[in-house]
Amino acid sequence: MKTLRITLRKRLRPSVIVLPVLLIFLYGCGARVVYRDRFDSTPIGQPPGPPQIGTSVIGGDVLIAENPFNDISPDRWLQLRRRDPGTFSEYVATLAQPVTRGATVALLGYVSVIPATDPIAMTVLFETPDLTPPGPTRFELLHIDLLANGNIRVNDEPTAEGTYNFRTSITFLIGFDLDASPPVATIVVRGGAEDASTDVEIPASAAAAGLGQVRVVTSNFTDDPKLGLFFINDISATGS
Repeated sequence: MKTLRITLRKRLRPSVIVLPVLLIFLYGCGARVVYRDRFDSTPIGQPPGPPQIGTSVIGGDVLIAENPFNDISPDRWLQLRRRDPGTFSEYVATLAQPVTRGATVALLGYVSVIPATDPIAMTVLFETPDLTPPGPTRFELLHIDLLANGNIRVNDEPTAEGTYNFRTSITFLIGFDLDASPPVATIVVRGGAEDASTDVEIPASAAAAGLGQVRVVTSNFTDDPKLGLFFINDISATGS
């Protein structure tokens, strides 16, 4: 809805993003929570335990880590490490219930990319649930790339939608309006530089299947030899 798209942008106008405030906004507008993972229940150095709502799977080098900004904080983060060029690690969040057409979804991830001396490209993909053969396994609604040059790219478009800084927390807030005509997503990404703020049309076939999972993937681009770390603090999804 147009009202939601305007509200999402207004919520990210302050210079400092407070995650709990955004979560209260997401959960306090009559929506049901379909995914939540804070990573706080698992010891450092271990693979992540089950999320509070929904299910998750990991691939590659993915472990619970200490707070990258404060090593004495009890707060836990999920660390995705890329050790070798051409390889990748991923975290896949599957919603407790797919959000289908006629619903509006807000998704929030709080992400930190470090270190600045060894940046890597990262991708966050928003996908349908697994589909029944003989068709495709799933459709992609959209994806957002954090490129190694600091650009924020949406759906591989040649023009960057914004920029971000390394060693800075990055906030994603995505609103899906899957029963609009055409279906649309409102994207706001803030990372200490030029915010990415845009509306993106969603393919009708993907909107009809609904939103079922979110994947966070380290780059396996053949032209990106960088190694490094990517951290996630919190990932949540709601649906109306």
